[in-house]
Amino acid sequence: MVKVIYTCGGAELREFSGDTFSTVVPDGILTVKRDGSGVYIDVGGTVVDWVPSAPRGPFKRVDTRSFMVATTDLMSSYYVTLPKGLPESKYEHFNAVLTALAEGGPI
Repeated sequence: MVKVIYTCGGAELREFSGDTFSTVVPDGILTVKRDGSGVYIDVGGTVVDWVPSAPRGPFKRVDTRSFMVATTDLMSSYYVTLPKGLPESKYEHFNAVLTALAEGGPI
């Protein structure tokens, strides 16, 4: 059974590899989901696996709206950016969800 942990419309997904950013999804629905096989982040149909054992951690908050998410490839990462103009609590909630996932705590 899939459990939706967080959702937000208007999110952007970019991939960083080497020294190049490329936009994967310019405007999509962000959903953080958990099922029997683990946790994953879906942005507009593009799935980003949650990598809890990433050497630099599974995620890092870059600014108020942007979060770097680790990949299994040490030379690349994803950047999830929430839309401008949301209530501050929406950004903080996403940060709290990612923090709880990183720490292995309840959500």
